[in-house]
Amino acid sequence: MKILAIDTSSDHGSAVIRFGDAVRAEARSETALQHSQHLFGSLDRLFARAGIGLGDIDVFAAARGPGAFTGLRIGMAAVEGLAFATRKRAVGVSTLRALAWAAGPREGHVAPVLDARRGEVYGAVFERRRGELVEVAPPAVGRPSTWIESVSGGRTTFCGPGAGMCRDWIRRHDPWDIVDVGPYLAGSIAALAAMDDAEPCEPLYIRPTSAETQRSMRR
Repeated sequence: MKILAIDTSSDHGSAVIRFGDAVRAEARSETALQHSQHLFGSLDRLFARAGIGLGDIDVFAAARGPGAFTGLRIGMAAVEGLAFATRKRAVGVSTLRALAWAAGPREGHVAPVLDARRGEVYGAVFERRRGELVEVAPPAVGRPSTWIESVSGGRTTFCGPGAGMCRDWIRRHDPWDIVDVGPYLAGSIAALAAMDDAEPCEPLYIRPTSAETQRSMRR
């Protein structure tokens, strides 16, 4: 199976082409501006390095969030358009699930954490069972102290760019620790898509959008 995976959920965007169990080619960007201006140029170069064409791809996958709204829409719109043009399948993968996978096999639970702005974090809890990533606690958003209180005891490894916001509370639990995970997640998204561990290609909203919040306030 050949998979094209795109992550535009943060400033550190990436795209990979995966053949079977290995990544054949990868492209990275370091600013959100590059997502809209250079995404398709990066994909052209990616296909050239992989030595295949668009029609050779079997599955198109994109990060569905949580993350930057504009960036997520760019990635998912690209994947949906390419899938439609080639009559192939488009899938989404949670950014939190991709972070948990990138942390690698761990004893106990893995808790990916993202900075949700406004002094809050996005978080979830997973566990690897027989090579699969099982959701233990669903994605949630809240103040670091409040979200940490919802994490059950036992050995838990925290990862992701928001883990530092929870560091003080994590240190109070002896079996808990933090592991660094790189910001480029397209490889993990492709791996999960290859396992058919994928979701709809639509945004994962944990917190109401600004427009929804404004409508609620007007009411």
